[in-house]
Amino acid sequence: AGARGCADGKPHGEQRHGGAGSGEEVAAGERHRGLGEGNQRPEYIRGMPTLLLKSEPSVYSFDDLLRDGHAVWDGVANAQALIVLAGAKVGDEVLIYHSNDGKAIVGLAKVTRKAYPDPKLADPKRLVIEIAPVKALKSPVTLAEIKAVPGLADLALVRQSRLSCMSVSREHRSLLRGLGVR
Repeated sequence: AGARGCADGKPHGEQRHGGAGSGEEVAAGERHRGLGEGNQRPEYIRGMPTLLLKSEPSVYSFDDLLRDGHAVWDGVANAQALIVLAGAKVGDEVLIYHSNDGKAIVGLAKVTRKAYPDPKLADPKRLVIEIAPVKALKSPVTLAEIKAVPGLADLALVRQSRLSCMSVSREHRSLLRGLGVR
């Protein structure tokens, strides 16, 4: 039984989970990319592109992603959100935001497979990506905390609250890091 994923003002799509028998697999070396070697900082900290994905925790939470270890992120229908998914690359950092219940960034993940057409739908424009958890935040960073930072006023999460998938600029990412998103 699948859980439901992103919200973009439309009903959620089914959240599928990777693993043995789930179709095309991510190469073992890619699945854990970003862990760093020696004293190197992980890729998700060194400036890789950052996405923010929203999920209703009552449907599919970051704890579910931690438990599952991998998920196909689907259910996105909004054209602007699909453009963001289309640009996702393996290794990109993902901020997981709990919408509705909690309204906070709660964890970090990474893209393990770039966008491809959702195999469950007949529409090739409807894309999915695959992600894996990196870690939960020590403390969730709430929308109220984000809105209190003037430099984040033009962050898509603040400006376009219904958008389910969005890019985060390096400047915004730096400010979010200062709030504890690290």
